[in-house]
Amino acid sequence: MKFSGIITALGIILVSCNSNHQQIGAIVDSQKAISIEKAATGFLKDNIPDEFVVFGRVEEVCQAEGCWFAYRVADSSIIVDFEDKFTVPKDLKKKNLYAVGHFYWEENEDESKSLKFHADGVKFK
Repeated sequence: MKFSGIITALGIILVSCNSNHQQIGAIVDSQKAISIEKAATGFLKDNIPDEFVVFGRVEEVCQAEGCWFAYRVADSSIIVDFEDKFTVPKDLKKKNLYAVGHFYWEENEDESKSLKFHADGVKFK
């Protein structure tokens, strides 16, 4: 019994040492990631709410709670939210970040729509 506990502890330590990324929420397979620009273009073309694994540079982070962040895309930005499932560190601005989730349209007060991304998980250094 003691031996299996030691093996388990060593396995956890080895996995922790080999990963220099932080993971929050659902597992993000960064090997499957495409740029946020390419994913948004694909969504806008097909308008299918498929799950995407995206990456990009963070432009802004909610400084009140870390409850959203924004990717820069061309001359605008795409807000990424988490539906209060988790928060991200407030110091992620200008860092690369991976996210798994889906795009959706949010209606604004002026009846226009904004493209947003709902993330189920994020991964960052």
